Amino acid sequence: MKKERFYFASANTGLGFVNYLDKINTENGFQYIIKGSSGSGKSSMMKKIAKHFGGLGYQIEYCYCSSDPESLDGVVIVEKNVSIIDGTAPHVVEADFVKSKIIDFGAGLDVSVKNDRAVLQNLFSKKKFHFENFYKYLSVLETLQSVENNNEDIDDKEIVKVVNHIISDLVLFERSEESYSKNVFLEAIASQEVSLEEKNNFHKIIDLNTSQKFGFCVMEKLKNYLNQKNISCVLVRNNINPNLLNGIIINDVLIKNNQKNNKNNKKIINFAKKEINLAKNYHFEIENIYKKYINFDVVNKITNDLIKEIEKIKC
Repeated sequence: MKKERFYFASANTGLGFVNYLDKINTENGFQYIIKGSSGSGKSSMMKKIAKHFGGLGYQIEYCYCSSDPESLDGVVIVEKNVSIIDGTAPHVVEADFVKSKIIDFGAGLDVSVKNDRAVLQNLFSKKKFHFENFYKYLSVLETLQSVENNNEDIDDKEIVKVVNHIISDLVLFERSEESYSKNVFLEAIASQEVSLEEKNNFHKIIDLNTSQKFGFCVMEKLKNYLNQKNISCVLVRNNINPNLLNGIIINDVLIKNNQKNNKNNKKIINFAKKEINLAKNYHFEIENIYKKYINFDVVNKITNDLIKEIEKIKC
């Protein structure tokens, strides 16, 4: 069985919500964009499709929801270069009708859901309030990270030395037509801090074991080298400041930056986790209301029809 991959393709960060879902395919890939309410079965659909094609021997990439890592935001069937992604808020993705197609789960939603409109609006308001508080704490973390990094002087010659050492230790392949460079996250702050590093079971991990700022500089220079040489890679973004790189994945090897939180950061993270946990509780209430009005026979038919359609796509 081919190795599965596990990422976050969107994340709650100190700079706001960041979404890379629309670019998780390689350049010539095709996307199915699911539009539907909370609780409509979007994540369940993706799990079913992933299980089906994984069982047929295809490599599957799972993109988890950073707010709720038990749910999926997307899956990629690698050999078919096809992805199925959640295109509803906050990760709104629009179709271009050449490289993507809308899958409407609204067909399974009974219009009588309007009877609970007032209750839903109240729950949405409470959920939004706690998410806003959550983002305030993440913003503080981003500011603290910036202050810490700005207090360190970096020797560019040392950066070059480390990058050259990494390159000499790797087997690097030139970019082919199907190669790619895409952005993901391996960490997320949800009810708990979540890391997908161990779940991916990388062939090799190169831990820089340096200061965080030095590591960020190494990652940036290594990224530029790979771009110049047209070498495929996955860029692992920092989930507090996505402009920075926590790591780079090349040929099943993870080169990673040193990630440590001091006591003050950990306190702020704990406050943030409490807020997102409260937001999630309201989200689950919203889902439970919607589920009462969803015809899952319709949803299951849409899912089965989509499986048949994807099966016809040539690799």
